[in-house]
Amino acid sequence: MIERQALENRVVRLLTRKYRIDINKFKTNISYEKDGCKHEKLKKRIFNWLIKNDFNVICEATFKNGGRADLLVLFPALAIEVLVSETEERFNSKNYPVETIGVKKLKEVKEKLK
Repeated sequence: MIERQALENRVVRLLTRKYRIDINKFKTNISYEKDGCKHEKLKKRIFNWLIKNDFNVICEATFKNGGRADLLVLFPALAIEVLVSETEERFNSKNYPVETIGVKKLKEVKEKLK
């Protein structure tokens, strides 16, 4: 348990303090126009599954080196980007300091975090 907490703390230190860091609190990004509703609904479904399965997660996590992940799982360190409203090209240009996956379905997250 202590090792997990230490690793989670290390991931949190990758985030900027410019914005409030709330663990296990759902946040939306209302700037989405096209397909925004679908994007946020899928993000909420993934968030709920993560919480139900005892993962600690941060929504709209903003990294010190730039970029904002839709969801950031603290252990294992994993950024999740919902690809409903995003192109593969834009997703591939992201450079987060943790492993990153792009998903279009909750099933993909479940498979990754078995």
